[in-house]
Amino acid sequence: MRKYLQLAFGVVAGVLLAAVMAAAIFTATAQTTASGPIMTVTTITGAGASAQIAASNPSRRLIQICITGSANGGWIAPGVSAVANASIPLSALSTLVATCYTSPPAPGIGSPPGGNGAAWFGIPAATPATFTVLEW
Repeated sequence: MRKYLQLAFGVVAGVLLAAVMAAAIFTATAQTTASGPIMTVTTITGAGASAQIAASNPSRRLIQICITGSANGGWIAPGVSAVANASIPLSALSTLVATCYTSPPAPGIGSPPGGNGAAWFGIPAATPATFTVLEW
């Protein structure tokens, strides 16, 4: 009888050991999902002044900047103050459709330097002007 108990104990111990080893080898991982965009809205009221409309974010993969809610156009620039008539132009609204700039997607996190991950600045053609920034 003792041999059968030893055998049963050995089988149970072996099964438990195998289960622990399998759990250590095959760990579950969480499903990664792309987070939605983060939105920032900045209204510039000072005439002729460039203002930061999006903070620096090295992990930003894509950025979209729109002039919304006003009939005033403007200009935007990554990494440096925007300059009227010399930066990326955003046309004035002629309808209720926003005028937007969408960056090319960055090939990797934090690149290209000075582009998607840089701080972005905007300057309106006339004030007030509202810049809406979506970043992924």
